Amino acid sequence: MAIRQIDGIIRVWYGKLAAPLHQVKLGKIDRETFQKYQAGEPVTSPIRLTQRRYGMCVEMRSGEVLKAYETHPYHKVRTDAYERIRVDGTTTFNIPGQ
Repeated sequence: MAIRQIDGIIRVWYGKLAAPLHQVKLGKIDRETFQKYQAGEPVTSPIRLTQRRYGMCVEMRSGEVLKAYETHPYHKVRTDAYERIRVDGTTTFNIPGQ
């Protein structure tokens, strides 16, 4: 990604993670069960484990930069390119600068 295209993006890191990130994806569950899940109650549901071996982190100067990034014309260009290699459920971190 050409970070100079969007003002306020400080750095972008991407690469192989030191250890896999394990994520669980819920299978089909009814609305009532999902509401219980969201409330922190125990539920029974089919699940699928996904291991993420690669990650990306975008450091931005502020929350305002993130809002501008979402509507910036270059965001669509980057997203279109990223969609070719993106894995469903990919985790992306946006970190406002401190």
